[in-house]
Amino acid sequence: MPAGPRTNRTVCLHVVAGPDAPGEARRAVRRHLADLAPGGAHETLVLVTSQLVAHCVRSGARPGEVLRLRLRRSADVVRVEVSDQASELSASPGAAGGAHDDAGLRTTAALSSRWGVSGAAGARAWAEVPVPPP
Repeated sequence: MPAGPRTNRTVCLHVVAGPDAPGEARRAVRRHLADLAPGGAHETLVLVTSQLVAHCVRSGARPGEVLRLRLRRSADVVRVEVSDQASELSASPGAAGGAHDDAGLRTTAALSSRWGVSGAAGARAWAEVPVPPP
């Protein structure tokens, strides 16, 4: 019997901080969607990843710094994490990047079951996106 899509799959990617980082992240994530979320939620994952990357860029990632993206599939969610070397990220819409962050973080909150930021040993923005079972 052929094996089906695996849960507990992790994909690690890198993009360079700067104005093109959200688009680069979208393209990179799209290449892995069939394995991570074979049942759907593809555009939601792409959008949430893009918003988290944009938030990191606006909140303190230095131009040219490498941002680390990690997408981890469990039974019913894909956790998207974006981290950089900044000491902290704003978890408050509008605090870091004005109106863009307001909309981006509100979008992330609306599309995710949980989301947040942390600042220990670099900054990390994360969100958990519900996905259909494989």
